[in-house]
Amino acid sequence: MIVNMFVLVSLLFLYIITPESLFSEAFSFDPLKENNDGFFSRRKLITVPIGVAGAVVYGKLLSTSFEKLTRGDLVYPNAHEQRVRSTISTAVIGSIPSNLRSKIDNDGTEGVIRSLRILEVGLGKENRVIQRGLYKDAFSEATSKGISKIELIGVDIVSPTTAILERSKNILMRTGDDNGADISFEFVKGSITSGLEYEDNFFDCVLCSLTLCSVDDQVTALNEIKRVLKSDGGTFGYVEHVAVNPDEPYSLLSFEQKLFNPLQILVADNCHLHRFTEDNISSVFGVSEGSSMTTVKSTKLTGERFLVDDMWPVSCQVCGVIKKLQ
Repeated sequence: MIVNMFVLVSLLFLYIITPESLFSEAFSFDPLKENNDGFFSRRKLITVPIGVAGAVVYGKLLSTSFEKLTRGDLVYPNAHEQRVRSTISTAVIGSIPSNLRSKIDNDGTEGVIRSLRILEVGLGKENRVIQRGLYKDAFSEATSKGISKIELIGVDIVSPTTAILERSKNILMRTGDDNGADISFEFVKGSITSGLEYEDNFFDCVLCSLTLCSVDDQVTALNEIKRVLKSDGGTFGYVEHVAVNPDEPYSLLSFEQKLFNPLQILVADNCHLHRFTEDNISSVFGVSEGSSMTTVKSTKLTGERFLVDDMWPVSCQVCGVIKKLQ
């Protein structure tokens, strides 16, 4: 009954917004043109049945996902999770300093060895990345390179249950035991856009997956990530769904992103379907791809745009690792 009502409300909302979305001056079928004339063209009229059919499919997909979420068994496609696993590994290993000792003490002796500090932004109430074992490869490789202490902190505006947090701690503890390392985990309730209570350059590595789509202000969130990320070698790894680029051959998906965006924001915790997230990341971090020049602020270690058909309408995705140089 709840799911059926959910679908009906979704379809009703789409019925209300579709005419405005399709026929307003702000909507364009040409990605290079922001405004179209307001008259009813044949091309625009054709989109009405497309929108209606799409609403039915969209409502069905949302109701199925809603059912899975209530049961706690929502599993992401392998094409997505493999990228998350690989991105985490590249970011974690790329963030390891030449040594992990604190500043030289006043008497000239080295300080104590500290932990490798990792922050996951948008941990999620299900702790999906931890629960799915997507940190295992990265932490195993890190310990093989001599890292004996890893400190993972997860931040989110929604608190996971005590049971989920305990399960996450146990998963990470087993990973540590298997590799002879001390892996600690702590959850901190907070908002990346409101500011975190950590000093500048605190974390060696910051990670996020399907998070930047939902923050109120991407630029503010990215600037906060940049602030807490260690200069001279800290890494930022991300896997996010994004807007289709104007030069990509996915005009139908781009249309669907624009059409369903208002509904997605309403029913999916402020998730935006049509954000140029990668552009904002490059702008905030001052990225120069493949460059090691000291004149740039950051360099991109890896990057990929890809489609995951089984995750429609968030099928257009990007992943990458940024290394902060200064």
